[in-house]
Amino acid sequence: MGRLALGMAILGIAAIALVSDSGAEPSPVSPDPALAAWPGWPYQATCGYMGFNPVSVFSGPAEAEQGNGAPEAALRGMLARNFPFSLPDHGWRLAARRHDKALFLHGRLGAEIESPDQLGGIELEHRDGRWRMRTSGSFCNMFTVWHGRDAGAWQLAPKQPPLGPATRRLQVITGARCERNQKPPQITPRFDEIAGKLVMTLLLKYQDTPGGICEPGLPPWPPVVVELPEPLGDRELYDGAFFPPVPTQRYEPPTVIPL
Repeated sequence: MGRLALGMAILGIAAIALVSDSGAEPSPVSPDPALAAWPGWPYQATCGYMGFNPVSVFSGPAEAEQGNGAPEAALRGMLARNFPFSLPDHGWRLAARRHDKALFLHGRLGAEIESPDQLGGIELEHRDGRWRMRTSGSFCNMFTVWHGRDAGAWQLAPKQPPLGPATRRLQVITGARCERNQKPPQITPRFDEIAGKLVMTLLLKYQDTPGGICEPGLPPWPPVVVELPEPLGDRELYDGAFFPPVPTQRYEPPTVIPL
């Protein structure tokens, strides 16, 4: 619920083939090149599965399919059999393991959707005496989590003045609105200066969590005002709801194109 990427596509967990269009074999890069731009990243991440430390996971080699553990052996068997669909046969990372579940990721941080290196995942679950596929997604949007709270993607409100060195106050739109009478979430901002960039991460806590399918076509909640701890200066401002963080964007109402 707290993981709305306004104006962006959100990962839908589905059994979709993770097939590279290039046909080239990925290299077990260690570490992922994107980590160099974000040293000391302080948050955990999730892509609809379990939480994990993205810096730790993407600092190591991408060769989990060669591991000796039971989940790695099950993954290796699936890759060899192309079951239940075709998957890249190497270049995997073990992102998290919790008791009877294991999450593997494949691809590079920040890669474009439908590119050969796009980030995807597969989660295995131990049940009935064996490791089986639980969920799989062809694209993994890495959302930030902090002590059990989800970060909400945010965008500048249309009436927000252009950002400049003296900017201290922001009007932003954030949160996943699922029902018309739903209350907006409580927002806790966090700020991190990393490699000369200012990252604003909005942690959300919903007072009510509607069940079922969200109501379509709802307008966003009214903008909220967030105060920066000091003037922006010459720093670029990033949204820390994702890893890697994304540059600030301005909200634009979605448009409907008739068929």
